[in-house]
Amino acid sequence: GEFAEADSALRAALPLVLTSASGSLAVTLLGVLVDVRRDLGQYAEAHAAADMCINECERLGFDHLRHMFDDSLARLALAEGREEPGLADFERLAESAQVRQDSWSFSMMLSGRGAALRYAGRLQESLFAYEQADKAGRLVSTPSLCLVAEAGSQVVQGLMGDDGDAALALVEIERQGSSLGLTFITYQCVFFQAVLAMRRGDDSAALEALRRCLPAQLRLGHIDFLCQEFAQ
Repeated sequence: GEFAEADSALRAALPLVLTSASGSLAVTLLGVLVDVRRDLGQYAEAHAAADMCINECERLGFDHLRHMFDDSLARLALAEGREEPGLADFERLAESAQVRQDSWSFSMMLSGRGAALRYAGRLQESLFAYEQADKAGRLVSTPSLCLVAEAGSQVVQGLMGDDGDAALALVEIERQGSSLGLTFITYQCVFFQAVLAMRRGDDSAALEALRRCLPAQLRLGHIDFLCQEFAQ
C-alpha cells in the first residue's frame, strides 16, 4: 500500500529493465506501473503504461499474461467514470477460463468486480462477488487476497443494514492487516468504519476514523481509492 514509494522505485528501475532485462520481467513491471499510476490518480499516465504493456505483450507473444492486465484496464475504466465498459470487462473476465484457472487473478478480479458493483449500487451482486473472491483467495497462500475480499464484504453488509456486526468485523480485519504490514487494507478498513458510522448518524466516530486514516492515505498515495469512495 505504499504507492508513492512504489512509483518512485519504478521510475528508477524501468529504464534499465526495459533495455536490459527479460521480456517477462519488463511486462510484469509495466503491469505494476499501470496499477500504481491508477492508485495515485494519474490516469493519463496509467493509460500510457497500459499501452506500453499491451504492445510488449503482443510483440513478445505473451498472450497468456494479458488477463492479468485486463483486470487493471477494467479498474482504470471505472476510475475514470466509464462504469458500463468497466463492468462489462469484469463480466467478461469472470467467464474467462484463463482467469478462473489462476486463483490469484480470479480473486483479485472478483474483488474489483465487487467494488464496481458496490459503486453502481448493486449491493447484493457486490456481496456475492466479494464472497467468491474470498473463496478463491483461500486457495492461494496470500492473506491480502482474503482480507481485501472480507473488507469489501463487510462494508457491503453494513450498507445493507447490518452495520453493527460489520463495524466490529472491520476492526478485526484492520487489526490483521496492520499486523501483516498491509497498509492499504488497514486504512481501507478504517475508512469503511467511518462510512458506516456516518450511515448510523455517529458523526463523532466517523470524524475520529477519518482523522486516523486520511493523513496516512494521502501520504501513501491512496488517491484513487479516496476519489472513488468520496464520489459515492
